[in-house]
Amino acid sequence: MKNNKLIVLLLVILILSGSKVKANIQTSPIEYDDEIYIIENYSEFEDLDSPKLALALSGGGARAFVNIGVIKALNEVGIYPDIVIGSSMGGIISALYGSGMTAESMHEITSSLPYGSLFDINLIPIYSIFRTRKLNQIIEKLSPNKDLKDFPIKTGLLTYDLDNGNKYIMSEGKISEVLQSTYSIPFYYPITENKDRYLIDPGTVEMVPSKAARALDADIVIATTAFNDLPYKSYKYPLQSLSKMLLLVQKKNARPILEKYSDIIIENDVGRYSFKDFDLIDKFIEIGYQNTQAMLPEIQQLLEDKNHKSKQPELVDISQDYYKKLYTDILYDRIIYSDTYFHYLLYYFNNQSFFTQELFKKPIYSPHFGFYFEKSHFDIKALFNVEKDKHTELMLRYKKITDNIDLVAKLKNNTQANTIDYIGELKYFNNNSSYSIGLANLDNENYYYLNNNIKLSGGKFDFKNNTDILLNMKKKPQLINLSQVDYHINQRWTSVNKFVYSNTNLLGNPDIYRGNDKNKKDKTALSTSIVYNIPFYQSPEFLYFFALEEINPALFVDIEHTDDLNSAIGLNMNMVSSLMGLNPLNLDLSAAYDKNTNKMAYNFSIDINF
Repeated sequence: MKNNKLIVLLLVILILSGSKVKANIQTSPIEYDDEIYIIENYSEFEDLDSPKLALALSGGGARAFVNIGVIKALNEVGIYPDIVIGSSMGGIISALYGSGMTAESMHEITSSLPYGSLFDINLIPIYSIFRTRKLNQIIEKLSPNKDLKDFPIKTGLLTYDLDNGNKYIMSEGKISEVLQSTYSIPFYYPITENKDRYLIDPGTVEMVPSKAARALDADIVIATTAFNDLPYKSYKYPLQSLSKMLLLVQKKNARPILEKYSDIIIENDVGRYSFKDFDLIDKFIEIGYQNTQAMLPEIQQLLEDKNHKSKQPELVDISQDYYKKLYTDILYDRIIYSDTYFHYLLYYFNNQSFFTQELFKKPIYSPHFGFYFEKSHFDIKALFNVEKDKHTELMLRYKKITDNIDLVAKLKNNTQANTIDYIGELKYFNNNSSYSIGLANLDNENYYYLNNNIKLSGGKFDFKNNTDILLNMKKKPQLINLSQVDYHINQRWTSVNKFVYSNTNLLGNPDIYRGNDKNKKDKTALSTSIVYNIPFYQSPEFLYFFALEEINPALFVDIEHTDDLNSAIGLNMNMVSSLMGLNPLNLDLSAAYDKNTNKMAYNFSIDINF
């Protein structure tokens, strides 16, 4: 009998340990104008002092950054909402603002975030094109308060429940856990189960959440718009026709809601731009700011008539030191995420070998592939089929032994020497730069290993430097030093200058010479270019996914000294496009006349990876 009781007890423990602990969130079905809203913690909105002012922030992808300009203009004259509610990208901005961040900090941070580093592309897009876990957790790390229920401004995130078709307003939960639901768009961004519900972007049913604001018991609603026009002349691609259909449904639903439930509508004419134009965030913020300033007399008169007196919430500016440190961690992928992560990798053209220097990588015209696994501080990255000898590489990393130091180990099977090459290093990170010290064994020789990687930008100059040094007491130092200095003459013209010194091929063979290269390991090379920038502010689209961002034609002169002094002059064409406005793709073409061989040399490369 005792044994039976013990077995039953063990089964109960196993069942309890395997079950999910559900949050005790109070939800209320609120009927407003014959429509049901499921609202979390409704009483907290209801108990706010009247008259309550709500700011309803529109979605619209990158265009929705107009909302930051709106908030900035309102706050400058002392107007602060009691409630902020957003949908889609408007929901992301609502989370930043509601958490207690000033408009100035939102402007500075959102216009400088490296968005391409915050979205991973699914190699096999069964569930979505992009993975968004990084973005959600970075937004949480940036926010002064991490849980919606602790926000100094009462905040709602409007979503749509796929199970029952009700609109659902979230007002509780950690940002990283709930933010996804307000912008989850089928096919583009993943749909995840949240609070026992499948919640998605509500854009097709209520793009501007002014009715949702009324359901939260708001007395005054100021709403924003960031609508799209999608001016296609044909609909031969399926996604174009699908997008147009969804846009028509979206506008048909949004406009009547907007006009019926909003007291003030701040219209932002951004329809000619794409939701993918993340390079135009400053422009969108300025549009929202100017449009709101023009309407301030009307807004102030309305608030006076309604007897609303704004109470300034506790808003904070994000520390510059904190943001610089976080930015460096994003840049070098040092963020510690809360979940376990696995990702397939595929590269072509751009050599991703762990044993080559980072700044100027020689293109390889064959695919190499692998995987990436991450859990807490530890990650592992494997690559197969690398370079001509088709070798395998492995990189193990423990992030943040201290706040600024990682431990990194790189290994590869050296098929020529029939050995295992390795580099073990302690890597120190600070202000967009890294410095390494470690030990290496390459081609059966032991070395002390030193490395630095610097990325600086400011004013008219951008500077990058990468130095690798291998020290062996019996040999001369093995050195690769790479530098690039960009001088921005004006908005259109840039002088790009590259330098290479190398006396080893143990860490790759950097190549900036666009003539007929002799591929020597001992080389000194200099390249100087005058580049003209042609931006496309309205991002011409190809197959809907790809947007052409800019074209950069250039005239260049390259000099390389190996056994002889070689020189080449030519033309280069660089085309920068992007996948969904987030992941940049670079196509580079050049034609050079090599003075030493009296022949033309042609080069082609494309920087693409999954």
